[in-house]
Amino acid sequence: MRAVKEIQGLQVAANDVLNWLLQNRSKRLNKEESYVMSMFRQQLLKTYEILPVGSKGQTVKLKQYRVPTEKKYLAIYELQQQFQELRNYFKAVIIHGSLADGYVVDNWSDVDILAIVKDDVFESTEKFVTLRKKLLSLEEGLYKYDPWQHHGVQYISESDLGFYPEYFLPINVIKEGRLLVGQSRLVFNLRGSAEEQSARLYAIKDLFMESAKNGEMKHHARDGKYLQEDFRMAKDNFYQFKYFISLILLMPSLFIALVDKPIDKRKSFEVIKNYFSEGDLELIRAGEEARSLAPDFHIKNNEIPLIVQETLGGGYFKRASKILNLFVKEYELRKSA
Repeated sequence: MRAVKEIQGLQVAANDVLNWLLQNRSKRLNKEESYVMSMFRQQLLKTYEILPVGSKGQTVKLKQYRVPTEKKYLAIYELQQQFQELRNYFKAVIIHGSLADGYVVDNWSDVDILAIVKDDVFESTEKFVTLRKKLLSLEEGLYKYDPWQHHGVQYISESDLGFYPEYFLPINVIKEGRLLVGQSRLVFNLRGSAEEQSARLYAIKDLFMESAKNGEMKHHARDGKYLQEDFRMAKDNFYQFKYFISLILLMPSLFIALVDKPIDKRKSFEVIKNYFSEGDLELIRAGEEARSLAPDFHIKNNEIPLIVQETLGGGYFKRASKILNLFVKEYELRKSA
């Protein structure tokens, strides 16, 4: 029997492949779509077949999502209708985050969706290819609501529910979500995912250290351009800047999940005070303030507004590297205690 750690690694690798295949990043495959998708489908199917059942079962009961009637939410309504047309492919499609809990920050909040693909989709290349084509078209609708959207829809398989790592998405976040399409009652059998979570923490620390060293963040380029230190290229860096701030604001919830238990990102901004001083958290607080200004933004041609630059201040890669080193040091101390 395969070792549990090996199976966990296969599961995470399979999820990376699934999300890449079903998002626009995989468009380069279109010339040989059926041939390539058949190979990936078989690999995914074999991986999902060997997943064991986790030991901690949790039942989640979801309320139906009601799209707000304001005109600005028309794109969300259209998205819901598109998923409704694809309902036979999904066990459930869940909207979570600010759109679900009502704490929307205009001009900033992403469309956060978890889509659970039914296992029978992987039994047919034709069905898998058809779903991919429809989802590539659907993804374009996300940008009608948020032109600066980064990640799109997050996909997992039905089999993942039986061996579920909260590394994918914490259960408490899912419980606060709302159902777009599918079954309202879901059972998640949890498995530990501390190794994946800690790997994410170290990867972000390394990214910020490299960014501080080189003066640019080699991640999430737009038109071949990366975010620069001290707002160089501010006239064409908002998309990249938003991703940087999103990483900064993810840090409290990621750290708390490692040293205690998973927590809602919004609540983590308060709880993190139990671990670090306000001086230590200054970049996170500046990031919160910069985000709070978003309803008054008018983003033009990917330009970072001047008020945001003034609010966040310069040297943000160096400051990010500093705070991530503090987080990692504290995590390692607690881990070794």
